[in-house]
Amino acid sequence: MPTQNLTRPDYLSIRSDAVRVVRDAWPQLFPEGNPLYEELPLFLDSPLLNRDQEIVMQWNVYTQANIRPFQNLLNSIKNILEQGGLILEFTTSLHRVEQFSIVLTRRPELGILEESVSSLLEPDSEPRTQEKPRQKTAKPGKIITDLRPFGVELELALRSRDEVEAVESLSLETGWHISGDGSIKARYGRELKSPAIAGADGEKQVNEISDKLKAIKATVNSSCGLHIHLDAHDLLDKPVELAKIMLAYIAYDDVFQAMLPAYRRFNHYAKKMSGYNLAKLREIANHEYSPTKGMEALQQVFYQTNLQDEINSHRDSKYDRSRYYGLNYHQLFRDHGLQTIEIRYHSPTIMAEKILPWIALHQQIIAKASQMPIKKLDGLQKLLFFEDKLVAFKSELKLNKKLADYVQKRVIIFNPKSKSCVV
Repeated sequence: MPTQNLTRPDYLSIRSDAVRVVRDAWPQLFPEGNPLYEELPLFLDSPLLNRDQEIVMQWNVYTQANIRPFQNLLNSIKNILEQGGLILEFTTSLHRVEQFSIVLTRRPELGILEESVSSLLEPDSEPRTQEKPRQKTAKPGKIITDLRPFGVELELALRSRDEVEAVESLSLETGWHISGDGSIKARYGRELKSPAIAGADGEKQVNEISDKLKAIKATVNSSCGLHIHLDAHDLLDKPVELAKIMLAYIAYDDVFQAMLPAYRRFNHYAKKMSGYNLAKLREIANHEYSPTKGMEALQQVFYQTNLQDEINSHRDSKYDRSRYYGLNYHQLFRDHGLQTIEIRYHSPTIMAEKILPWIALHQQIIAKASQMPIKKLDGLQKLLFFEDKLVAFKSELKLNKKLADYVQKRVIIFNPKSKSCVV
């Protein structure tokens, strides 16, 4: 039988079937009065469309509860869906987050997805900066002049099904991937993630997505954040450079904090860069290890343990707690990671005028910090006063006037009592 394209109505029909069976099964397993009964809306609002021609319903549960009830739920739903001609699979991650993904494969008679849909990202993935870097074809933009590929994650606190459907349509139109996010305190927590982009084209995409989100009046709240991923393929076997970058972020952490609203400085998912073994980091940065041993030592520093079993456990977990710092190397160390450096500091926004200079700033930091002499990094660690750190931040990283003004402006807005706000 010839195949036919799976259009948006077909997708919505399959999603509707899945929602119906879940809604029917849920109260039988979790009667009203059970705390999990209240979780049903979060689950029903999570269906996604992925690039493998599947419908996915993903539910992130931020709890330390016994996972057996969730497994019983999914096993029951699996039986129902299999009887209806749909196939269910689910995975779990046994750390701070319990993640369950129902994967509904298409009915054979529906054929294959149209090309525009199949280009979307996998569910629950970060921006796909693991794709082949695009420096050779990218051109510098007005703000993004560095050609290092990047990805953007915009967390949204949507208020209605109309807003959700508008963002879903935007995702299908642009190729930016939408997924549910249980960490967002909103009726409809969503995360919109870019593919790997670079230079002028990346700048254009960020501007366009920002304008469209403003047009549909998408909102954020204090439980949201802005995360960026910077391609690090060129740094995978360079522990010296990675250690230098980490030392720089530790030294300049106060500057980043001063650029943020007060509420963001205490965010659990973007903590201050503290608690790391500075002595070992310095040894790595000072070429005291071979590349292989250096990467092993860097993992010990990042995961804050010398025990290989514990390191392996951290690396195996997609949602490991080690990633909840301003600078995140977790995707560098995972076996199937994105091979990116993630920056998690920034407060939530959909405004391109805030997103683009933030990206440009961290591209510059990586470029310059990775090449800093160890003596200069030692000097940064010894700076005690914020005003001295801010001066060094601008001068040692060789920020151009636009970036220096951008940093200064945010410090003035969010840290007005600082003496260094006098330009």
